[in-house]
Amino acid sequence: MCGQVAAPDRYPALGYEACTALAREALETGGSVYDLVLKKKLLSKEELNKLLAPENMIGQK
Repeated sequence: MCGQVAAPDRYPALGYEACTALAREALETGGSVYDLVLKKKLLSKEELNKLLAPENMIGQK
């Protein structure tokens, strides 16, 4: 779902350092940041999908 770049911008709830580590791991493994967030149980699937909803990403509610 989510690519491997711009992780800190897409996951502000996790913080810059965690997002940078996730992006690095995704690049090294060829996986996605989305899948890593779920695998590491940093956010639930529902929380992650809500965070990544287009209307939330552009600031509209």
